[in-house]
Amino acid sequence: QLRLVATWDAQLVRSALPISLHGILIQGAVLDNGKLSDIGHDAPTVLPVPPCTIAWICPEEPDPYPEDSTVPVPLYFTTDRAR
Repeated sequence: QLRLVATWDAQLVRSALPISLHGILIQGAVLDNGKLSDIGHDAPTVLPVPPCTIAWICPEEPDPYPEDSTVPVPLYFTTDRAR
C-alpha cells in the first residue's frame, strides 16, 4: 500500500515520480525557511509558498519529516475554500 507524502524539500522524497506543485497560496501566515509564522497586520491576506513536492512512496520508506514536526492542513481550490 503506497502512502502520499508532501514536502517543501524535494530531496527528502525517494520516489520514482515526484510531482512539484507551484502556485500554492497560504492565507494568514507565511512559510519562511520551512517554518510557519504569523503575518503582520499590513501584509496581504494570501501569500505564495515555495513549490511543494508530493509523491507516493512505499510503506517502508521514511516520512520526509518527523511526525512531531508536521501539521495537517487543508488544501482548497479557491479562496472561497472550495475543496
